[in-house]
Amino acid sequence: MENRTDHPSAIDRAVDARNNRSMTITVTEEQREAADNLRESMRIFNDAIRMAAYRGLHVEVKLLQMHRTEGPTPVHQVDVLAKL
Repeated sequence: MENRTDHPSAIDRAVDARNNRSMTITVTEEQREAADNLRESMRIFNDAIRMAAYRGLHVEVKLLQMHRTEGPTPVHQVDVLAKL
């Protein structure tokens, strides 16, 4: 499913590729801000990984799943190790 968050006042459209239906999804301002924060964080994170690799470090990245008693589960997190 594709979700677009280009413009703050726009109603987002998602397309279900399996049956080619279009549906309207309204994204709250908090959700839009969270998506923007993730996008910016990933840009900075990827730049840091590239910089470490260019400087001769071996970078290992692992995807972790955190299970919670409340709220959405699993919550994905990233673990990073840089070594010579």
